[in-house]
This record gives sequence, structure tokens and C-alpha cells, in this order.
Amino acid sequence: MPAGHAPQTPMTSTEFASAKGTEMKKLKQSFRKDEEGAVTIDWVVITAGIIGLVIAIIPLVEAPVGTVTGRTQTALDSADATTTLGS
Repeated sequence: MPAGHAPQTPMTSTEFASAKGTEMKKLKQSFRKDEEGAVTIDWVVITAGIIGLVIAIIPLVEAPVGTVTGRTQTALDSADATTTLGS
């Protein structure tokens, strides 16, 4: 045993539980004060919300876009694309 160190007596179960309880209280307080991961959680929630909105909007936009695409295709099919240069 190193010089100047007294032998430690084993803790009783009550002392051990009290020491663990104090450590847990300190850990909880530290966890509550720590906001390091809060920004990440905010961005995850915002991103999930945006994805949810996009998924909800797609069916509403799909039919009108299909109609416009069909009309454009019809107009292009019926257009006369020939040109006469120099006449």
C-alpha cells in the first residue's frame, strides 16, 4: 500500500445507494443543462415536417401537372416545325 494512504473500508449498501443517488442527480442536472443535441433534434423535426408536407402535396399537384403535360404534348404534336429560309 502506498505511503500516506489509509485502507478503505467497504461501503455499506445504504452508503453505496446514497453515493449512486448523488451521482445520478448530478448526471440529471448536467443532462438538463446540456443543449448540444437540441439543435440536431430541431433540424430532424423540421426536415420530417417538410417531407410530410411534400408527400401530402404530391397527389394534389399530380393531376394538374399531368393535364398541362398532355396539353403541351398535343400542342407540340400538332405544330408545324418546318421553316423556309431565304424564300
